[in-house]
Amino acid sequence: MQSNKDLDLPTQQELLAQFRCDEIANVALEQFNQRVKPLRKPVEGGNVVADLGKSMKSWRDEALGTSVIDADGHNQLNKHDSAV
Repeated sequence: MQSNKDLDLPTQQELLAQFRCDEIANVALEQFNQRVKPLRKPVEGGNVVADLGKSMKSWRDEALGTSVIDADGHNQLNKHDSAV
């Protein structure tokens, strides 16, 4: 074997990128879950929560927006590191 290409192994950079993506996704999911948590019991109890869909969409967008900012920050840092 002459190189890592012969082994077909992901590079450390790819592994780090996957780890960071998973980390960002978990943060976004946790942020969304924290917003939804207070509504769980009323919904499970059969109560109608006014504007639930609209609220959940807003919380989802907020969580995803935060994750995009985090991912972009990681991408910019990664570009800087590879240029050095």
